Amino acid sequence: MQTMTRFLSCVVIVAFSATTSAGKTCGSTVGRWGYGPARAVATSGDLAYFGSGIYLMVAQIRAEGEIAILAELELPDIVAEIEVRDGIAYIAASSSGLILVDVTEPASPMIVSRLDTPGNALRVALDGDIALIADHRGGLRLVDIRDTDHPREISSMDFSRPVDEAVPIGGYAYVATSSMIRIIDISRPSDPVSVGSFQPNTIVNVITIHDELALIGTSYRGLQIYDATHPTDPVWLGSYNNLEDEYEAIAVHGDHVFLGPLGVGALDISDPTNPVRTTYRSTGSTGNYARGLAMIGDLLVAANEGDGLLVFDFSSGQYLAEMESYDVPRRGNAIAVSGSTVYLGSELEGGDGIRAFDIDRPSKPVLLGSTLDLDRATGFRDLVAVGDHLYSVWPLTVIDVSDPATPTPAAYFDEQPAAIEVAAGHLFTTSLPWYEASDLRIYNLTDPAAPLLIGSALVPGVSMDLAVDGDLVFVVSRDGLDDSDGGLYIFDVNTITEPTLIGSLQTPVYANAIAVEDALVFIADQWDLRVVDVSNPSLPFQVGVIRLEGEWPKAIDVAVSDGVALVADSGGDFTFRQYVHVIDVSDPAAPRERTRFPLDTTDIKAADGLFYIADKDGGFRIYDPSTPCREVFVREIPVSHID
Repeated sequence: MQTMTRFLSCVVIVAFSATTSAGKTCGSTVGRWGYGPARAVATSGDLAYFGSGIYLMVAQIRAEGEIAILAELELPDIVAEIEVRDGIAYIAASSSGLILVDVTEPASPMIVSRLDTPGNALRVALDGDIALIADHRGGLRLVDIRDTDHPREISSMDFSRPVDEAVPIGGYAYVATSSMIRIIDISRPSDPVSVGSFQPNTIVNVITIHDELALIGTSYRGLQIYDATHPTDPVWLGSYNNLEDEYEAIAVHGDHVFLGPLGVGALDISDPTNPVRTTYRSTGSTGNYARGLAMIGDLLVAANEGDGLLVFDFSSGQYLAEMESYDVPRRGNAIAVSGSTVYLGSELEGGDGIRAFDIDRPSKPVLLGSTLDLDRATGFRDLVAVGDHLYSVWPLTVIDVSDPATPTPAAYFDEQPAAIEVAAGHLFTTSLPWYEASDLRIYNLTDPAAPLLIGSALVPGVSMDLAVDGDLVFVVSRDGLDDSDGGLYIFDVNTITEPTLIGSLQTPVYANAIAVEDALVFIADQWDLRVVDVSNPSLPFQVGVIRLEGEWPKAIDVAVSDGVALVADSGGDFTFRQYVHVIDVSDPAAPRERTRFPLDTTDIKAADGLFYIADKDGGFRIYDPSTPCREVFVREIPVSHID
């Protein structure tokens, strides 16, 4: 049923950054190695354009399915979606907005223009001279692309919920805001008007228009099919939900619809009221999600998070036969720094590995070498580098990096620590049994490749992280069976074989991570960052606290350097977008959030005034908290707000 929606036209003042501003510091990324999972793909002729983290990759797909990489182009941020038309690739580049790339010479792609958007560009669709951008919290943005050298935003619409998809259909646009699809009249792009809405009654992930059908991929209710002959009055025809619970990618070939992400399934929709599955093909182990799908003739091309670019043959009309693949780096889950070398650990079943980088010039990290398939999956959660060895968790693993170009596993142990630290020739770990007491363990590293257990102590609750400072070890734990458990626990390890609990402080929520600097402990405590004075370790007390910005933040890691704390946030807002928060803790009693930026990470390390962040969407980045803020100039853009 169509429902009418109230709207209000107005003018919005949009801010853009420009020159530096003296006297204020915000911080910025100063270096990055940005290859990562493939989440978007578009095709034109025999060419496939796909993303690998922050890189646009151009490949020729030959008749036999062979993949030949022609070029790669570094972009400012993650490639979220790609559309190609008339020799121009239009790229939704996450926090960097819309980027236009000239691909008339496929082997030499060049950025021709860029348009910042206030939100996070997740999707882009083309309708004549207009590009529609689903800008998440930035709403719907309409951009004039007649002059590709100078794209110009001409209007926008703000909604009460983030926009995750927008597609044109006969002078209208279907705009997905969570479980509702708004119907927007865009016949006059400078003055879009809301004319109705409809609800598939579940979260909408992707919409494809095909032969007057609206194919809607959802969470929990599979594929929903609507007759969109009359765009303002769509009529539900049928659905299919037996392949998996969640669809985020759609491609169409004749009467067949291909669906991702967990594997690729094909449906025959010749009768849209009764779609029938014809084939299904797994795309690998858990975590290998096909986020983007496109066709080249009878070949299906899939952008797959874990396995890169995959090509399937569907010439039979019944079966998907995998032909070729091009691997891309998997998620960056853990990071370690040793001198001028950074080590990045990735985590996906069957694909765990270590990459080593020279960061002598932080702005230009250089890949030294890698070990991409360890003897068994290690599930990187944390990495520590000391001398010629790396130590990782899940399980406890020792890796020889005496030659950084060839990291080599040296030993595996049955222990599965939650966290590890190395100090003064000793390895400190916390074990991770759920819902019972855990323990602090101390190993002697006289032989770095063979840690020897020499001491342990019980930790109340479920230990999550630890930090070492001199003769003190600080452990944070979460509630076990007893609600009184959980918080900060301080151990004296002056007698290294007999760690002794000397102080504790309960935290009110869930203590997930910890960092220490100058007799202060910083605790990532769910939605708060807490600052605790431990100058008297037997009597720790809280001196400051700040709630992280966002509707539903979840602090999962923290690192501190020179009065600045970076906090990894796996929640962020009610759409669960991930962020990193930059907190000024120079005054411990009054911590202040400087800024936050979108980034999915579980591991942040600080060294020599810089922060090193493992980026699940693309390698790692180096963040300098001392760079100046940027001044802001404003311009007016017509905007409508939809309730």
